[in-house]
Amino acid sequence: GEDPLLLVAADIAPADMIQFKRSVFRGFITDIGGKTSHTAIVARSMDIPAVVGTREASRLIMQDDWVIIDGDAGTVIVNPSPIVLEEYRFRQRQSELERARLARLRHTPAVTLDGEHVELHANIEMPADAEAAVLAGA
Repeated sequence: GEDPLLLVAADIAPADMIQFKRSVFRGFITDIGGKTSHTAIVARSMDIPAVVGTREASRLIMQDDWVIIDGDAGTVIVNPSPIVLEEYRFRQRQSELERARLARLRHTPAVTLDGEHVELHANIEMPADAEAAVLAGA
């Protein structure tokens, strides 16, 4: 199939995240922003892989470059070696397995070791996030 596409830009407005989820892009990299910027927070809440605040990615990354983005670590790897590419594919599979494992627990009651029941809530950015919060067990 088609290789996943990443958007590399100087900046992306948080409002653009709504359309982003329906676009051909699987993730993005920006020159501007930080972990606590609105765009980064919205991307995380929508489960969009992103690295923000790279300063010069839009100038240094060329069209058709192979790029790995590790949003958790905040790293961008351009034209990775086959070994690095395979390592990140392995990490991606492990992450998917962990998500599946956690998904099985979403309807398990939250109870402390001493038997106290805890009610879980979610902080959502927009109404569309409510469904994901409920599916996650909030």
